[in-house]
Amino acid sequence: MTSTTESLFNLYIFSTPNNFRKVKLIVDEGLQFKTQVSPNTCLEDLEIEIATLQDLSMLFALAPYLIRLEACIVRNTPQEFIPQFRMNIIPQVLKEFYIQTIGHQVIPFQSLLRPLLCNIPSIEYVSVSVKSDDPDYADARLWADVVAAMPSLKTFLLGLEIEITLDLFNRYSDNGDAELKSLVFKSFAENFDLSSSFRIYTNNATLFIDSVPYQYTREQSYNTSPEAVHGLCTNPTHLEQPPHNIVGLTMNGEHIPITKNDYLEVIRHFSSITWLSLSSVNVYDQENETTEVLPTSLKLKNLKSLFYFRSTECKVNRILFDQLFYGHKRLEILKMMYGDLIYLLRTTSPSIDGNHIKNLELYCHGADGTVHLKDLYYLTLTFPQLECLSIQVSSSNLIKKNQIEIIEELIKSFRRLRSFRVNCTKGTLKLARSLMKNDQAKFEWLSRINAIGSHLILEPKAIAIWKSVDCSSSFELNPRITSVVHISVRPTSTTRLPLDKKDKKRINPKSATLTTHQSRNRFENSIKKENLFKRSLSATSSVSVTRVRRPLSQVNLNKDLP
Repeated sequence: MTSTTESLFNLYIFSTPNNFRKVKLIVDEGLQFKTQVSPNTCLEDLEIEIATLQDLSMLFALAPYLIRLEACIVRNTPQEFIPQFRMNIIPQVLKEFYIQTIGHQVIPFQSLLRPLLCNIPSIEYVSVSVKSDDPDYADARLWADVVAAMPSLKTFLLGLEIEITLDLFNRYSDNGDAELKSLVFKSFAENFDLSSSFRIYTNNATLFIDSVPYQYTREQSYNTSPEAVHGLCTNPTHLEQPPHNIVGLTMNGEHIPITKNDYLEVIRHFSSITWLSLSSVNVYDQENETTEVLPTSLKLKNLKSLFYFRSTECKVNRILFDQLFYGHKRLEILKMMYGDLIYLLRTTSPSIDGNHIKNLELYCHGADGTVHLKDLYYLTLTFPQLECLSIQVSSSNLIKKNQIEIIEELIKSFRRLRSFRVNCTKGTLKLARSLMKNDQAKFEWLSRINAIGSHLILEPKAIAIWKSVDCSSSFELNPRITSVVHISVRPTSTTRLPLDKKDKKRINPKSATLTTHQSRNRFENSIKKENLFKRSLSATSSVSVTRVRRPLSQVNLNKDLP
């Protein structure tokens, strides 16, 4: 989103008379509010990603009659701003408040979050999904005081990730994570009755505090750890209840040796997920395991996407991988580190059968080594039904040798391939530079790869091609659309928002969705800012962005998972 579009959102949502009562505005980098805009007295329900804590303060002034607010703060907060937060502008009719942070230094507990919550007399529902390095977040006595100060409160949920620091150890423990976990558990057990149940667990760097059971009224993702199986729960009967509306799960193993059963036990508990992300995996074999164990009984009936990011030394545990890769009827998207996948395909037996995979995304960093022409054989043999292929390298040096042959071979080797993209974060692509010189070079190259009529996008760091579709194809490609940002609005009229001229816009009053389509050249200009957790989920030219986050728990309203 350009700065012009951002300014126009500020203008037409907050400074132009309208009857919008519900707005959903999701922007990756977070929206920044302008000081000159005026309050919107009609707005009652807002879901928004904002840049800083200062924008939250401004938001309270701009929407004084909010009843429901779901706010995600993207950036850390400078310490000098904290004293400037104005408590006198907090909405006095707010009943549902969901607050989430991405960074660890966003909102201190004692000086900001606590007085913020305690100054909302109308609040009935609070969900705090915060990452923090502030040890106060682990203090059950402080949380109990906050709850006691909210007389109208009916529901209180936590999803905390607290960085294990020296300050945290000094407050609770001197003898390691095990004692830290036990002491925090004891504190919550003593300060909350059994109606409020919490699960306490730690990994190498983080203390997790979860409200249980994991049951919500709208779909959302959840971030946890394989160490959760060793957690302590203040009311175990709540933990036995099956999760509801958890559609995405992410786990970070931190490269600590963990048995596959710990991973599987956590995953089995969230059996209705549609996507699963594992990172920093270090699974060690147990004595009774062999490398030739066939697929197992783990069934994830709704699983569509598997993200398997970085095994220690690129050594993927075949038994765990098979249980996640096979037996799930809807699984068709695989995202892996290049080194992990090539190691798996070259060293394990029996061979991997990837006939069910239609979308493959590979990420290549220094630890993965360079992309070799000889490795392509394993990809084409394993994934014959690919329709979408994407390769992201951290440096052009990782795909420098035989670059032209590698790219051409990948495009020509998959007969069902519809879209292909390769991009690098550092450096430039030799093939892209050569094709950008003139149209004749582009035409000759498209002829060589049998892609005449296809849509080609070239940038110094990226090549993207959408192949022309034959008459038998069941889907169409729109060559001008590559990134879709959904902004849900609930208008009482069909007012059109005059956004940035570079955007195409449409308001559908029935679905209450405003959709802006970013042009491909703008999308490719932002490609260098992508990271591993921006995931292209579309089977055609549309790219959706998936965010992995802790929950923003809820009561009665629905929100689509990104």
